[in-house]
Amino acid sequence: MSSRPYSDTPRNGLLRAGNDFLEFFKRWPVIPIVILVFLVAVAVFAPIVTAHEPLDGNLRHRLLPPVGQEGSMSTHILGTDHVGRDVFSRVAYGSRVSLMVAAVALLTGTTLGTLLGLIAGYFGGLVDELISRIVDIWFAFPFLMLALLIAAVVGQGMTTLMGLLAILIWSSYVRYVRAEVLTLRERDYIALARVAGASTWRILLKHILPGVTNTVVVVATLRAGQLVLAEAALSFLGAGLPPPTPTLGSMISDGRDYLREAWWIAVCPGVAIFLMVMSLNFLGDWLRDRIDPRLRQL
Repeated sequence: MSSRPYSDTPRNGLLRAGNDFLEFFKRWPVIPIVILVFLVAVAVFAPIVTAHEPLDGNLRHRLLPPVGQEGSMSTHILGTDHVGRDVFSRVAYGSRVSLMVAAVALLTGTTLGTLLGLIAGYFGGLVDELISRIVDIWFAFPFLMLALLIAAVVGQGMTTLMGLLAILIWSSYVRYVRAEVLTLRERDYIALARVAGASTWRILLKHILPGVTNTVVVVATLRAGQLVLAEAALSFLGAGLPPPTPTLGSMISDGRDYLREAWWIAVCPGVAIFLMVMSLNFLGDWLRDRIDPRLRQL
């Protein structure tokens, strides 16, 4: 009979290693980060990882299926569309457009919404009432209808699309930041800063803004997926970037007439959108759980 204690047996060691492995995946969003890093890498290095230009078509190679199916070509991993353009190249470049537009719109909307939330929460009174009512009115607007109207009047373009997405999310920050500031402005260190003669903007930017940074980061992460979906929806409806610029939403729109004979035209960009939004949402949920002391999992 072995003299080793039970805790040192190989079986128990494997169980402990397996538990540690599962605990690591539970505490850290490994899979969403890996998926997101892969998608970002493919988008950023699209000219390197793709073998074809996204706008180059070849009618002799139209509607080729993805590799592994009968009639496919090894040079077209995800097949080709109805005019012979490589689907993988268009997904890579379309992901680049989606991420770039979402990043710029997120930065713009976050800055505007955080600033208005700081002002509304700190000053209160008429200023708070005015900003809060503007936010309420904005939430009542049907965004897609407004976006289609603006795109029809102003015209399609990168600047128009970024502006539409920025005004989509700014109002969410106002409510969250305002609620945090209403609590922070009553703290003792804010009163001491006023007594010491600190200006209003110094108090807002140096003393109050750091206190709402965690909230802003969490909201930004959760809203990033919403921006990707909104960009895809606008492109699908024809209010995004004008053709022939490849976008994930416009690719789905192009492929809806070929779902039976060439499903990959619409499904591949749809899967890219799904993975991108899913990863961002999981990452946002993890950040919220880690940053908020009431939800932190130890």
